[in-house]
Amino acid sequence: MWKKKQKQKVKVTSQKPFMLRTEQRGKMKDEKLMKKVKDILTEEEKMRIPIAQALPWTVYEPECLIKPPAKESTKPIDVKLRSDMRAIGRAEFDHQVAKKLSLIEQQKMEMERQKMLAEEEEIRRLRKELIPKAQPMPYFDKPFIPRRSMKQLTIPEEPKFHIPNHKKLIKCLSFKEMRSYSFADENVDDSSGHLLMWREIFNLYRDEQN
Repeated sequence: MWKKKQKQKVKVTSQKPFMLRTEQRGKMKDEKLMKKVKDILTEEEKMRIPIAQALPWTVYEPECLIKPPAKESTKPIDVKLRSDMRAIGRAEFDHQVAKKLSLIEQQKMEMERQKMLAEEEEIRRLRKELIPKAQPMPYFDKPFIPRRSMKQLTIPEEPKFHIPNHKKLIKCLSFKEMRSYSFADENVDDSSGHLLMWREIFNLYRDEQN
């Protein structure tokens, strides 16, 4: 087996060009460019050949143009614009405002004039009052004689102040009498309620002393 393999000859690799799409697109672009250049050159050659232009037919036969029918002249229409109406109203308003302002100005001037006249009149009156004038002498034919009053003399009276009864009793009793008074005496007869009244009086007096 080894010998058979040695006998077989190895083929030499042959180089083949690659079929790339970029090369194909490049060839197509080159062909288009060459064709475009040829077309431009042929057009330029044709343009170099002079071609005589014929004269217009109006040189030999004058052209008679047909006149269009005459149009009627447009008649203006009296259009009333809103802006014109507003302008008229605004002019009237401005006139009234100016008239009112002039009246106010006249009234102000009249008031100032009246004020000036009043001030001048007041100044004249004050000047007249400042001038010293002689006063007439008074009449002493009826002298004043004082008279004794006919009213009776006032009699003083003692004021009558309202004092509660328990305060009257407290004022009448002295402090020693209140302290010497004993409420613990069992022999005191409390049938008429005097004991309770004295107890209340003593408590009130003690509160006032404290």
